[in-house]
Amino acid sequence: MINAINLEKYFFQINTLSKFYSYYKIMYKNEHIRNEIKEQELKNMYNTAKSIKSLKIDSQDFVRNFRNNIELKADKDINKSIDFLRQQILVSTFSIFENFLVHVVKVYLNIFPKMLKKTENDRIKARDIAELEDINLISQYILEKEIIYFDRLSLKDKKRYLGKKVKFTEYDDLWKLNDKELWIEINDKRNLIVHSDETIELSEEQFASYLFYFERIIFGITLYAKYYQSVDFIFAKYNKQIPSKERSTLKW
Repeated sequence: MINAINLEKYFFQINTLSKFYSYYKIMYKNEHIRNEIKEQELKNMYNTAKSIKSLKIDSQDFVRNFRNNIELKADKDINKSIDFLRQQILVSTFSIFENFLVHVVKVYLNIFPKMLKKTENDRIKARDIAELEDINLISQYILEKEIIYFDRLSLKDKKRYLGKKVKFTEYDDLWKLNDKELWIEINDKRNLIVHSDETIELSEEQFASYLFYFERIIFGITLYAKYYQSVDFIFAKYNKQIPSKERSTLKW
């Protein structure tokens, strides 16, 4: 049974992606590494041409004729790869964030099964319940159906669900950064990246603020759950250092 929010897992997944991007960018800005890439590209092109026996390729002539174009293309490709990586990390981070929200709902449903009292009846099929071999599995069946339902919601509806059932709307600043609900902008940007064949504009400043925003919400939800509802979390040994109210703010 999951009875604690795994802050360590989800927070560090995003943090690791952020660090990887920083290291990647530093590496490819290194002139020595860029030159090695260019030389390798030139070598690959030469070996490809040389493999065609009917062509008589002189290595020095080939290098002299193609080096400038290959180096320019390599520089362009490296710069494009940095832009592309930034976009893909944002898409991955978005998925990690949604996975975290599903994880939070699992924890809450396990600790506070009375949350299921507000489950809409049309999600639960009487026929499916009747087919269960063990009547003791009914509560687990209902719980799993609720988690599947939540997982399929849009981010907007996930936020509404959490506000309604876990009372996160009472502290709505969890979803605000500088008085702005940045998740709307991020959601739109993510959809553009996923559904477009073109490179979508995503600046370094936007990228950094989006990742920070997700980390902030994950951290904030975890501390909120601990302080107001006594839901434990996993993050080194810090769980015991965060106080919690004597009574949960949740009511059904």
